[in-house]
Amino acid sequence: MVQDLCRACGKVPAVHSIVGDIRLGESPCLLCAPCWRTVGHPHNDHEGVMVVPLAITFVTHLVETRACTLPT
Repeated sequence: MVQDLCRACGKVPAVHSIVGDIRLGESPCLLCAPCWRTVGHPHNDHEGVMVVPLAITFVTHLVETRACTLPT
């Protein structure tokens, strides 16, 4: 499974889906934790903004990788 990269920096996997924040240009907008900390919640009107944590698939990936490398 391939995880989407952060839409702001494009360097690391996204961990948040930001919904309803017009500053980001798309909704939902997938961001990594450092980029979301930098952007932060809107100061005046954040009632319509939702931050949805994304499932991290590292454990699943490790299990799949190990299963592929086990001797038969």
